[in-house]
Amino acid sequence: MEKRKVSPNGHAVVDGSVLEGGGQILRMAAALCSIKQKPLVTVTNVRAGRKSPGLRRQHLTGLKLISKMCSSAESGLHVGSTQVSLSPSSLPSTSDHPITADTETAGSCTLLAQIALPCALYSVAEGNEGTELLLHLRGGTDASFAPPVGYLQHVLLPLLQHLQRTTALLTLHQRGFNPEGQGFVELRVKPLPVGQSLPSFQLTRRGALQSITIHSYTGGTEVKGTAELMAFSAAERLRKQLPSVRIQTHLEHDAAAKVGWWYDSRSLVAF
Repeated sequence: MEKRKVSPNGHAVVDGSVLEGGGQILRMAAALCSIKQKPLVTVTNVRAGRKSPGLRRQHLTGLKLISKMCSSAESGLHVGSTQVSLSPSSLPSTSDHPITADTETAGSCTLLAQIALPCALYSVAEGNEGTELLLHLRGGTDASFAPPVGYLQHVLLPLLQHLQRTTALLTLHQRGFNPEGQGFVELRVKPLPVGQSLPSFQLTRRGALQSITIHSYTGGTEVKGTAELMAFSAAERLRKQLPSVRIQTHLEHDAAAKVGWWYDSRSLVAF
């Protein structure tokens, strides 16, 4: 089965069931068609490989965010849809006013950032060259089946800045857990200079592991000692396996976070 077909008029059709058949191919197709200003892209068999195929709230919010950023015409944008079409008409422009998106659930803020970041990097700077595109994203920051916000803060964005000289700053204002969500992150992106592309890079060797930082956090009414307990347990096991590696901990409690059955988490950052 072909992954992508292109009609004579440039209309691209992407099979969303390819490989794992999840939401990633949908996000990539939407972002790339917006950057390339394709006249129309249609994704079929959306999330065909998942237990509940079709758009969920998080995917729908991401597509509407792209549509808002790029003034896209669209069809099929509703929960449960298995075929969607986008036709972007322009690249986004920087502004003093934030572009907002809210999953209204614990749907992932980080996946909203993932679909928006490529378009934001190629946005058109209005006025001064140093202006930024500002995104306000609401939903889950530490949710199931999605990278936690710490991954963007401590891994992805610093890596992109180091390897590709991009400038994107993510500020976490409030964590959001299952099932309430209501997390809030702010993403500021400096557009690439006009005509500049992202440089290619090779990253095939991990290098020597020098240090590990354990980020452990809790929210809402959960006792603060839970974060310390999780961090201590993880550090103890890691020190046994990696006695020569420096291991440190960072504890955090967000009393304002709305919580349900999941109100604590931890992440490991290794350098």
